[in-house]
Amino acid sequence: MRLLVAALTALAVLSPTVSVGARAVTDGAIVVSEVGGLSEETIDGVREAARLVDASWTIVHRGTLRLLGVRRGAEPVQIPPPGMGYPMVVAAIDPVAGRPLLGGELAEVLAAGSAAMGERTAALRGAAVGDTITLEGWNGAELDLVVGALVPDAELSWDEILVGSDVAESLGLERPATALLWGYPDEGVAAFAVRQLIPKTGTRVSTPAAPVELEDWVLPPVMVKERFGEFAFRPSGRGDRIVIDQAWRQANIVTLEYPIIGRFPCHRAVAPYLRAALDELEALNLDWMIDRDDFQRAGGCFNPRLIRGGGDRGFALSRHAWGIAVDINPSMNPYGGPVRLDERVGDVFRRWGFAWGAGWTVPDGMHFEWQQIRLSREGCSDLGLARSAQADGLWEVYPRKGRCGTG
Repeated sequence: MRLLVAALTALAVLSPTVSVGARAVTDGAIVVSEVGGLSEETIDGVREAARLVDASWTIVHRGTLRLLGVRRGAEPVQIPPPGMGYPMVVAAIDPVAGRPLLGGELAEVLAAGSAAMGERTAALRGAAVGDTITLEGWNGAELDLVVGALVPDAELSWDEILVGSDVAESLGLERPATALLWGYPDEGVAAFAVRQLIPKTGTRVSTPAAPVELEDWVLPPVMVKERFGEFAFRPSGRGDRIVIDQAWRQANIVTLEYPIIGRFPCHRAVAPYLRAALDELEALNLDWMIDRDDFQRAGGCFNPRLIRGGGDRGFALSRHAWGIAVDINPSMNPYGGPVRLDERVGDVFRRWGFAWGAGWTVPDGMHFEWQQIRLSREGCSDLGLARSAQADGLWEVYPRKGRCGTG
């Protein structure tokens, strides 16, 4: 059944501005997260800490749903191929409890049953305030929502869509992902109380004074889509496998072959950096550390499937579905197990723009995912791109010889 939550009367009193908000939802709050979603033990710990330090708190639910269309009145703006949908990271918060963090205007949008959308997410599909989006929930419901506001992506913590808790319930979106705690008299005391009352493993606490800094951060989904293209998909009916829009696949996935790891499909935009990393491993005589047979059997790059081990029972896609990640020596470096891959190999991949899962809260020592071109102190790249001399028609990356921006 398709539900309609338009709330046009409520929207009429709102300013039809392109953007609302002036800060991130998490500004001024202690943020508690846990791999796979918050456990009851963690939620209980945050609740008790808030009581002890006289603070306010709330839970943000988060998961990947499918966007089934964007319409402006009766006119389609973006419609996926039949039976498919676009992956969309949706977060949900109680607009009443979270009003001090959201701000009054954004809280009113969510309370009206409408959705806030990140500006970059909106740009990818040509969406505007007043458009109607259709989301497919975890419970199979198809819910029509009016876009009530466009918000700078950083202010949505890089989630693509933000809704109220009532809307999330209608979509079956129940996955407590982060806890926010604010209004405490003393940040240090509050952070200490939280850390003492939540599990010590698998959880992360970030405070306004000391945000978590991670070397191996990964691109948020909207940036992945900007750089590598957005595709529609549907479940294949075979485990975690999915079927991807064939037009995107044909335009972006190419077959590569390198002596160290053999023949495999991957995203054409990542190929230059992967080639450069493998060339450097060979030049440093580290190529013997790569198990070619293991890569061919259980590793690889492009693999259209859902994410594994992330706790999202919805439509969360692996970065392998984009062909922007590779798994090296997977049999010896399983997800959550000890990292046995030599750190020198990891450093080479990092140097060529890949994040390495070895440093994550739950380590994934096999996993390398394209992240960004590293910048110099001058704020520009020490790497350049040129047409490959090889017959594959791809680009190749090279280190610049001169000062930044020259050579």
